[in-house]
Amino acid sequence: MIKQSNCHFGLIEYFVRICVIFLSAILLFGIFAEETTAISSFVSETIAFFFLTIIAAYLLLNDKRLISLFVIAFVVKLGIGVWHYITFIDPNYFSSSGETNFMHHEFQAVIQFLRDAASEKTQMGLLHLKMDGYVTHQEFLSIIAIPFHFFGVKMLGIAPINTFFSLFAAMNVFIVLGKSIDDDRRRNFVLFLLAYFPATLLTDCFMRDIVGWGFMSIGLAMMCFSRNLFEKTLSMVLAMPLFYLQRNGYVVIPVLMLLAEFVFLAKRKNLLLMIVSIIATLILIPVAYNLTSNESTDAYVEGVTRWPIYLLPIKIVMGLIGPFPWTNFALFKIVPAVSFYLGDYISGVLNIGILIGVMKGWRKFVNRKSIDISVVMGLLLLMMGIMNEYMHTTYISIGVFFLVPWFIKLIDPKKFQRNVWVAFLLLLMLNIAVVVFGVSGMSSVIR
Repeated sequence: MIKQSNCHFGLIEYFVRICVIFLSAILLFGIFAEETTAISSFVSETIAFFFLTIIAAYLLLNDKRLISLFVIAFVVKLGIGVWHYITFIDPNYFSSSGETNFMHHEFQAVIQFLRDAASEKTQMGLLHLKMDGYVTHQEFLSIIAIPFHFFGVKMLGIAPINTFFSLFAAMNVFIVLGKSIDDDRRRNFVLFLLAYFPATLLTDCFMRDIVGWGFMSIGLAMMCFSRNLFEKTLSMVLAMPLFYLQRNGYVVIPVLMLLAEFVFLAKRKNLLLMIVSIIATLILIPVAYNLTSNESTDAYVEGVTRWPIYLLPIKIVMGLIGPFPWTNFALFKIVPAVSFYLGDYISGVLNIGILIGVMKGWRKFVNRKSIDISVVMGLLLLMMGIMNEYMHTTYISIGVFFLVPWFIKLIDPKKFQRNVWVAFLLLLMLNIAVVVFGVSGMSSVIR
């Protein structure tokens, strides 16, 4: 039984602990650096991130039972990533050089960029940002390239990185929101969902998203631990680049979080502060957009406005479900990267289960007393993921991840589990119907 966390810090104390964690990372990378073979590189990198997980859990949670929980989660999630890669991508990985890429062009471009960025750090230093590449978010990938500089750019080298950052994000969300959950059963369930969140289970996926969750969780924690106007404003400014690293458009989220706190969520409203907040927001958002705008951002905005408003409910449900039908998974034999849909399928079941729970108890969720800036952040992430033209499941899962404590606080865990089973059966029957009738057959049945 996990008791209520008492790990609530001031902003400065939290910031110092985060600095210690990242300095420890560099020290561990230097101690265990090894890139000779696929297996030696993987083992060395795993040991480094294993100890880093223990250090982070100790500094942020300071509870032996919680540390044990995250240590076990590290082993389990890393094992899942290795199993997935060996089973669906490259069965001969550990007897190879570890550098062969069997995935499609998007992954190939990212991997080649990481090789170039890791190589340049030898001459230019660890903090060098490669900005002359051919992929988006080069500054963020340059940061992710730091461990690859020590362990070589091996394909399974991403697994320990993703495993650590998924658990690091879970730790941050828990220390921010654990105090608000008084019931031990709910708190245990929140910990389990955060640690084993479906979208973070396939740790062998070569994408920046999970690392981005970790950085955004730092921004959330800083804003929640701020105790006065100066600290809140400083935290917002520091959080903006952390959110930007994940996606350009996310840079406005910390601004909107602070605006929501001052204008809508404050128990004692200060009229002058409300007016200043609104004016500052109206200035900051256009400035932030102009500084971070690129072709990708413009395409996103165009994609949002392209959808008719009456199709929004359909778009929301489709976005929550994710890749469909599940039978497309068989394509992994031709395109190995399709095997990563496994995580999206599980996420879709969880998302629909949550939707069922929200629809049943909607009155609890519209109660302003249950909403804080972490909920505002999660809802903004969720809506930005849904409004994306391509309804990227990972973008939607980001919002759901940060909303997990809110959902479980308002939905009984037993009812929540029942809703997830109902969602699974509904989606299973829908998939069977598609297989039996086909898409054209389904449309004729509906008519």
